[in-house]
Amino acid sequence: MSLYLETVKDLIEFIVSAMYGVVHIMSVYNLTLVTEIVVKFVAFMFCITGIISLCQYLYRQKYPPSSEALISEANIYLKKDQLAKAEKLLSQCIRLYPKCEQAYRCLAEAQLYAGEFKKCINTAMNGLEVDHSWKHLSTLVIEAEYSMSSEVAQKQILVGKFR
Repeated sequence: MSLYLETVKDLIEFIVSAMYGVVHIMSVYNLTLVTEIVVKFVAFMFCITGIISLCQYLYRQKYPPSSEALISEANIYLKKDQLAKAEKLLSQCIRLYPKCEQAYRCLAEAQLYAGEFKKCINTAMNGLEVDHSWKHLSTLVIEAEYSMSSEVAQKQILVGKFR
């Protein structure tokens, strides 16, 4: 049986068991008609929102977003200085499209400008393992190593001033 059918079957079983639970709670606590309607409505809405989320999840599994869409969304987060969300999207893009140079480049650049030099170097090196001809990633590795060494030098100078 396919993943889709198994998931839908599990969802239907969950909805049925949830409805039995609601009916059981109503019978145990002798709820009034208005309360009964509210409880049933809440249970129904819970089931519907669960189905919508499941449908969205299954759709994204079958038709993942394009690399361009993920990169564009990540760039929006980068402009808003939300690095964590942008990193998550770019990592997802790299996982879905491992030969997308632009995803590696955007992620490495974001990490470089955030001061995460080791992460930047790792990202760029992972991209270079995919394709050695991506020159921009080589430049980012050099830039990150230089920034890291100059940052260490600045810290050593500052420590020397305070001794």
